[in-house]
Amino acid sequence: MEQKENKQKTQAAEDQVSCPPQQPVEPHPFISVIPLAVLITLIVMVVKLFPDDALAGASQVALMIATAVCVALGMGIYNMKWNIFEEMIKKTVGDAGVSILILLLIGMMSATWMISGVVPTLIYYGVQIMSPIFFPTLRLHHLQHHFCDDGNLMDHHCHHRYCPDGNR
Repeated sequence: MEQKENKQKTQAAEDQVSCPPQQPVEPHPFISVIPLAVLITLIVMVVKLFPDDALAGASQVALMIATAVCVALGMGIYNMKWNIFEEMIKKTVGDAGVSILILLLIGMMSATWMISGVVPTLIYYGVQIMSPIFFPTLRLHHLQHHFCDDGNLMDHHCHHRYCPDGNR
């Protein structure tokens, strides 16, 4: 009976030692640089090895390897349990889920509009509504704002410019 109690006490003591502290531990700056250096090195290698297909999947593998290095450092040096990483992943994905859903819905809606012909129809009828009559009147309206009261040209900063006839 005493052996069971001693065994339970030693097991509880070991669990307390290996459990992560309640307060988050801030990693040393050199340890924080290790995953970043691994990621930069792998991305440079990917770009050199696959210059045309760098985004085809190799860069995602490099990102996953750098993530594995982060987890290994956290579990190895700071004695963090996998459950902590799992909970933080769930929390982060849950927080970003609404934004990702909105982006997916906007992408599906714009793709549906393009496939169904809504966007090309709007462009076609918009160009049909525009008439060359509008352009000269718009240009005259634009030039009207560049003349002074005395008839001389001004730039956007209200400085006089030389007129074509040489007057200032």
